[in-house]
Amino acid sequence: MPKVTIVRGISGAGKTTFATTNYPDAVVVAADDAHVDSDGVYRFDLSLAGQAHDMCFSRFCAALAGGSDVVVANTNTSLNEISRYMGPAVAAGFPVEIVSLFCDPAVGKKRNVHSVPAEVVDRQHATFVQTTVEMVLPEGVEHRVVVTS
Repeated sequence: MPKVTIVRGISGAGKTTFATTNYPDAVVVAADDAHVDSDGVYRFDLSLAGQAHDMCFSRFCAALAGGSDVVVANTNTSLNEISRYMGPAVAAGFPVEIVSLFCDPAVGKKRNVHSVPAEVVDRQHATFVQTTVEMVLPEGVEHRVVVTS
């Protein structure tokens, strides 16, 4: 049975690195993948953000249907973002783990390779912390906190 891992954190927290390092046999999906051009260069386009998240969700569903473990490496700062992936996985009876990567916003701003503005990283951090405090998870969903530096 496939396992779903939802990695969450602010821009620059190291979500993709964490996912590919710690889950080498899983399919890793991220909305960021939609912003990589044919030359492998990341070019963020805010107008495509909705389509990028839809593509990520489609890849998530395809990986589960194919029987693969899947890791979602998006910011997932809000409950709505987490629920988009957790809801269907829990409903289908798949094991779910949420990994919250705590990162100092100053570090995230320096390390973020996607040119996310500083004020957006600050908003992500505030939402991330508030959601982590308020998060009530369904029975059986594991939550692990990792501090990145």
